[in-house]
Amino acid sequence: MHTRRFFNLEEEQRIIDAIRHAESQSSAEVRVHINKHSEGDVVSYAQEIFTFLGMDKTELHNGVLIYLAVENRNFAVIGDHAIHERVGQMYWDTLRNEMQAEFKNESVCSGIVHAIEKLANTLKKYFPVLPKDKNEIIDDISYG
Repeated sequence: MHTRRFFNLEEEQRIIDAIRHAESQSSAEVRVHINKHSEGDVVSYAQEIFTFLGMDKTELHNGVLIYLAVENRNFAVIGDHAIHERVGQMYWDTLRNEMQAEFKNESVCSGIVHAIEKLANTLKKYFPVLPKDKNEIIDDISYG
């Protein structure tokens, strides 16, 4: 399976629209990254991707990465330290569990969109839009 064709065009657009909507409500940055497979622990690998994509360089340290390893059928959701300090590990675990339930019941796309919508509500609470807010991370899905 080639990861660049993992989502059809409609699914990709749904995800990108969800990212843009979430970012329009907060100063945070959200990114979705798809790899064919991950090496070792998926959370550790997602943290490497987080850094590789420059998500640790946002001004307010409020980036969130949704990472999927297609062949491993595994995923992780991680946030930079400013978000993590506010929401705690239980938030990430709950979000991950909800995504996993969506993946089993519907589709990967629906699970990701659900997670981004939930993130939007949380992010706007802790990181409201700032007057000079700028988009620091591209809103497209990235592939590795």
